[in-house]
Amino acid sequence: MPLIKELLLKGNQVFCLAPKDNFTKILEALPGLHYLHLKYVQARGMNPFFELLLMAHILVRVKRIKPDLVISYTIKPNIYAGIICRWLNIPIMNNITGLGSEYKEGRGFSKAIGKMLHYTLEKSTAVIFHNSADKECLIRDAIIQEKNTYVINGSGIDIEFFKCRNKIRRVNKFLFLGRLLPEKGILEFIDAAREILIKRKDVSFTIVGDSYSVDNEEIRIALERIRDDKSFTIRKFTDDPRSCLEKSDCLILPSSREGLSKSLMEAMSMERVVIASNVPGCSELLDNGKNGVILEEISWRSVYNAISTVLDMDENEILLLTESARNKIKSEYTAEFIVNQYNNILHQNFLL
Repeated sequence: MPLIKELLLKGNQVFCLAPKDNFTKILEALPGLHYLHLKYVQARGMNPFFELLLMAHILVRVKRIKPDLVISYTIKPNIYAGIICRWLNIPIMNNITGLGSEYKEGRGFSKAIGKMLHYTLEKSTAVIFHNSADKECLIRDAIIQEKNTYVINGSGIDIEFFKCRNKIRRVNKFLFLGRLLPEKGILEFIDAAREILIKRKDVSFTIVGDSYSVDNEEIRIALERIRDDKSFTIRKFTDDPRSCLEKSDCLILPSSREGLSKSLMEAMSMERVVIASNVPGCSELLDNGKNGVILEEISWRSVYNAISTVLDMDENEILLLTESARNKIKSEYTAEFIVNQYNNILHQNFLL
């Protein structure tokens, strides 16, 4: 959104091709923006018929608009728009905001996805990453070369929107906010929480995610086991997490990989204690013990130890930690900072 506003402010004609979701009304209300409905999108499905329809739909839209530049996000638009722009000789700026669940550590992408990404990104005007580890993975796997690749500090945080309204003095309310997937660490969160509750009755745990669309049987069983426990609250996922963060003292993210964790940055901006994995997309944000707590490993025991550490913190330690966290976001991860990074990339490539 900050980049769209910046492009409009400079007098550019901007078309946004995106599926209908909770942000559609915001896009439609943005003065000067032409919102177009992106049809046939299957977030996790790979039905060949619908994939061909999606690519054909993008092709028709691009040929009709005749853009000077295409800016794409997420793996399918990156691949399909990239192929189309290569065919039509249109400059494209691909944004790799994370490698996603399609990428398997140690094995990379499947051969088919790897080949499509290579074909797509080989002629890209600019390929932008949210962390350097993702960039190095694709270079190592021979999907891209170093040329025309950039790393920026995420998609930017509105620090006035995500602002602390109630400073925390002690930590006893813990939050998991994200998709309920094994790679996000939900099982480690639940197991650590149950272990903590054996010794402490003055703490509570909130899980914000869509628990009724969970595919993983182990996660479904774990959630059912705690559903009637009053120390746990399970809520539906929300596009505006401020109320969840305001009612919590500490966000826990035991994820195995992130692009650059938005929820972590939002919690830090709101001066919450954060606990996160020592993995790409999390470790860039945290200085262990100074603006957050980094997990030794991704395990329930490590999460348990981190929770125990913050439970023992006094008021001064908490204030120093949380104020330092917000200062980190203010200095390096604001929407204005990210827009400047984009502007530099655009100017370097003579795109605007």
